[in-house]
Amino acid sequence: RVWGELASTGGMLGGLAGLFWVARRRGLSGGEIARFFDVVMFALPITLAVGRLGCALQHDHLGVASTSWFAVSFPAGAPWNGPRFDLGLLEALLSAAIALVFVALDRASAQRLRAPGFFFALFFALYGPGRFALDFLRVGEARYVGLTPAQWLMAGAALAALAWLARARRAQAPAEAAR
Repeated sequence: RVWGELASTGGMLGGLAGLFWVARRRGLSGGEIARFFDVVMFALPITLAVGRLGCALQHDHLGVASTSWFAVSFPAGAPWNGPRFDLGLLEALLSAAIALVFVALDRASAQRLRAPGFFFALFFALYGPGRFALDFLRVGEARYVGLTPAQWLMAGAALAALAWLARARRAQAPAEAAR
């Protein structure tokens, strides 16, 4: 609880730091660490989707009031009455969509070589903008220069991931042309 609230992005960073520490202690090279992170990140959207469904069932992360067809309606007298976005449900849908993209890409390109770290970077390239957008629907979240800490983190992660994917694609193009 660094800023006084729990955040999944902080948990994600802590988990990645722990994985990196374990990988380095085991003596993995840079490429081996990237492949290790790919395995972990391939599973992460599935686990996030399931976890966020639990949040949705509990209504842990209620967002702004809304008249959208997708808003969850709460009875009068509830602490949050009326229709509101359920951010747990929205993030579960985002994570499930990313998991489907991962499975489709894995099956479509099973024979194709991917740069180590591909799924790691792709996760943040897809999740980062989605999470950035969802945080505008948060209620009562600390904001710095108009953005939540998660938005700042996800913006940086998404930009770094997109730059890495573009660089990996440029490096892969000569190898594909040689085939």
